[in-house]
Amino acid sequence: MKIKMPLIWLFASSLFSCSDPFLEENTSIEIPINILGNIEQEYLTRVNDAGFTDGDQMGVFVVDYTNGVAGELTEGGNRANNVSFTLNGETNRWVGASTIYWKDANTAIDCYGYYPYENSIESVTKHSFTIEPDQSDKSIHGNMNGYEKSDFLWAKATNVQPTKNAIKLNYTHIMSGIKVVLQQGSGFNGDEWDRIEHIVSVDGTSRKASIDLSTGDIIAEGAADKSIIAADQDNDTYRAVIVPQTVTAGSNLIGMTIDGTAYHYAIDESISFISGKMYTFTLKVDKRSSGDYSLTLISQSISSWENDNSSHNFESVAYTVINCPIEGTLSQCIADTEKNQKIFATLKSLDVSIL
Repeated sequence: MKIKMPLIWLFASSLFSCSDPFLEENTSIEIPINILGNIEQEYLTRVNDAGFTDGDQMGVFVVDYTNGVAGELTEGGNRANNVSFTLNGETNRWVGASTIYWKDANTAIDCYGYYPYENSIESVTKHSFTIEPDQSDKSIHGNMNGYEKSDFLWAKATNVQPTKNAIKLNYTHIMSGIKVVLQQGSGFNGDEWDRIEHIVSVDGTSRKASIDLSTGDIIAEGAADKSIIAADQDNDTYRAVIVPQTVTAGSNLIGMTIDGTAYHYAIDESISFISGKMYTFTLKVDKRSSGDYSLTLISQSISSWENDNSSHNFESVAYTVINCPIEGTLSQCIADTEKNQKIFATLKSLDVSIL
C-alpha cells in the first residue's frame, strides 16, 4: 500500500453561495464544467473519503436543458459524449480528455457518470457489460485488477445550474456484492487450517448485464456462466462482484477448493440479489475423520455495500485543515503540517496509537 501525502483544500466563501455572481456578470465568457467523483458506500475499515485513487477514469455525459425541460441522454449530440475524466491523485482533481463548457449562464444540465471508463459506448440504454471471471487476479490491467473491473459504478447530477464550482457525482455500486467468511471448524491439527490453500468461488450466476446509463438500471442477461473466483481479503474473508439477479433454491451458490478438492454450498431458498447490496455468508469448514471436508452455513446477512481492500489499491484521500493564525506565515504552517503528517504516517505504520 502506498502512503500518500495529504491534500490541502482551501475553501472560498463563494462555495456556499446560492448563485454565481461571476457568471451573472460575465455572460459572454466560456466557463468550463468541472467534475468531482465520490463513491457512496459504508466505510468500515478507514475514514470516509472519495473512494477513488490516482489514475482512475470515469466516463461523463452532459445533457442540456431546453426551456427548463431536461434533455434526453443519447449516444451523440449531447453537450458532452462519453468524455473520459482521470483522477490526478496529487492534486485530487479530475482532468477531462477535453474541456466541456457551459452553454451559457442560464442553461442547466444533467450530468451522468459511470466507472470504469470504456472508449466506446454503443448504446446508452443497453450498455453491455461483463463481470470478470477471475476476481482474485491481483495483477493490474491498465489501472485495475479483475475485481475493480467488475465493480460498475453509476452517478447522475440532476438540474445543475451554471457555476464555476465543481459538480459532484455521487457514485453508487449498481452490481451486487458477495462476501464469504470462513470459520475453522473441528478436525484440524495445529496450524493445519492456515497451511491449507482455500479458493472461494461464486457459482450459478450470469456474468453478463445490460445497463441503462440514463437511469442506472441493470438487467442480467444469458444463462449462468462458469464460476467467478472471489478476491481474497485476508483473515479468511473473500469477496466477489456479481450481476444483480435471482438464484433459485437448490442451486450451488458458493464453491470452495480446499487442499485441491472442490466442495459446494447449495442455497435452501431462492435469493434475489439487489443492486448496491452486500450479501455475507459465514461458512464453517469441518474436517472429517475420512480426510474430506464439510461446509455448514453459520449466518447470512444483507447490508449496504462496504468498502474493501480489493479495489483502488486500498488508498485513501486525506483532507487536512491548515491552522494559520498569523498573516504571512501560510508557507511555514503548511511545512509544519506536512512534517507532522509524516511523523503520524510513520507511527501508524508501526501500529502506534496516537491520543
